[in-house]
Amino acid sequence: MGKHVINTRLTELLGIDHPVVCAPMGSVSGSELTSAVTAAGGLGLVGVSYGDERFIDEHVAKAAAGGGVWGAGCVMFTFDQRPGLWEQVLGYAPPVIALSFGDEEQVKRYVSQGREAGAVVAATPARSQGLLCL
Repeated sequence: MGKHVINTRLTELLGIDHPVVCAPMGSVSGSELTSAVTAAGGLGLVGVSYGDERFIDEHVAKAAAGGGVWGAGCVMFTFDQRPGLWEQVLGYAPPVIALSFGDEEQVKRYVSQGREAGAVVAATPARSQGLLCL
């Protein structure tokens, strides 16, 4: 990537140039926005939780093909309601996974599976005010 203007723990941890994160906003934060933020040296996140198999295959595949540091934003309880979509997302090997809105059991399960898949995982449980883990 380019030159680091501001070095932070986030830029060092993820290997990005700028401490800019594109929020994974449902169907709004698809592959085009994610790829643009990633190409500019930030962290682009595709919002995958409310998409279907086609959305994931289109947008996550494009983000993955673009290279760089990108990720998937996942609302945990939606994956419990829609079996197979979590595994589909993991199949694209996102380097970063941002998890939100899960209970303690979901956080443990999804963080563990994301890490096993090789991703840097951030999780914010529904009942917490802060970041649980990186």
